[in-house]
Amino acid sequence: MSEVDQGLEFSLTSYCIRDDRKETLQSAMAARQKKRTDNIATRNERKHDKKKGIKPGKSKARPGFEGRSFGGNKGKARTK
Repeated sequence: MSEVDQGLEFSLTSYCIRDDRKETLQSAMAARQKKRTDNIATRNERKHDKKKGIKPGKSKARPGFEGRSFGGNKGKARTK
């Protein structure tokens, strides 16, 4: 192979790599944009539900705090 052929081969491979990179960037940007629009739509729905007085479902308690009750009498017997 001559030097010209090697230069041409190198430029073609770098061109292909650049095209692949552009495609992956475009697909990643599209995915991020979709995620963003979904998040904004969800926030708007929650906002409208809040205005209408619709309360969200009860969320689960934090892990590790299942059987504990905070506050209250803390184990002391009540006396009158």
